Amino acid sequence: MHHSTRLVVICLCGLFLAGCAHTKTQIPQAHSENQRLAAAKSLYEKAHKELKAEHFKQALKQYNTLEDNYPFTRYAVQAQLDSIYAHYRSNDPDVAIAEAKQFIKEHPTYPDLDYVYYIKGLVNFQRSAKEGHSLLPIDEARRDMQYTRQAFEDFGVLIQKFPKSQYAHDARQRMIFLRNRLARHDLLVAKYYMKRGAWIAANRRAQRILTHYQGTDAMPEALVIMVRSYNKLGLKKAAADTRKILAANFPAFAKEHKSELD
Repeated sequence: MHHSTRLVVICLCGLFLAGCAHTKTQIPQAHSENQRLAAAKSLYEKAHKELKAEHFKQALKQYNTLEDNYPFTRYAVQAQLDSIYAHYRSNDPDVAIAEAKQFIKEHPTYPDLDYVYYIKGLVNFQRSAKEGHSLLPIDEARRDMQYTRQAFEDFGVLIQKFPKSQYAHDARQRMIFLRNRLARHDLLVAKYYMKRGAWIAANRRAQRILTHYQGTDAMPEALVIMVRSYNKLGLKKAAADTRKILAANFPAFAKEHKSELD
C-alpha cells in the first residue's frame, strides 16, 4: 500500500514537472512575440513620423526595414499602405502603381482598400497633366491619353466599389475634369485633321465626342466640325441635320459661328 501511494505521488510529481516544463517553453515564446510586436510598432512610429514630416525617402527606408524584419504583423501591412503614398509623393509613380496593384491583390478585403484605389487614381492623375498639350507631330495626336484614361478608370472603380467612401466626392470631381480633358483632346485632334483637309477623320473624331462625352464643353465645337466636314464631303442633308441639332442645343454658339457653317 505504501509502495502504491509513493508511485502515485511520483506520477503526480512527474505530471506537475511536465506541466512546468511546458509552461517554461511557452512563456519565452509569448514574451518574444510581444517584443516582436513592440519592435515593429516602434519602427512603424518612427517611419510614420518621417512620413508626416515629408521625409519620404527616410520613411520608405524605415518601412522596408519593417517589412523585412516583421513581415506578418499588422504594422507591416500598414507599412505597405503608407509606402504607396510615400512613393507617390516622392515622384516615383511606377513603383507607387506597382505597389498599389500588389496590395489590392494581396489584401482584397482590407478595410481601407478604397484609399489604395484613390491613391492609384491620384498617381495617374498627376501623370496625365502633360498629356494632350501638343498635337505635333501626328503621332503625338494619336496617343490615346493613357494616363488620363487610366486615372478616370481608377476613380470610376473607386466610386463603383466604394460609393460611400470619404474619397468618392473628390474622385467624382476629378472624373468630371478628366472627362472634359479627354473630350478637349479629341476636339484638338479633330481640328488637326480638319486643318489638313482630312475631313472624314475630322468628322469621325467629332462624332466620337458626341458619342462618349455628352455634356462636355467640347460638344458645340464638335458639332461645328461635323457640319463643316459634311459640307466639304458633299453630304448636304447630314450637314443640315447636324446644324439643326447645334442650333437647338447651343443657339448662341451657332449664331456666333454662323459664318463657319455656310
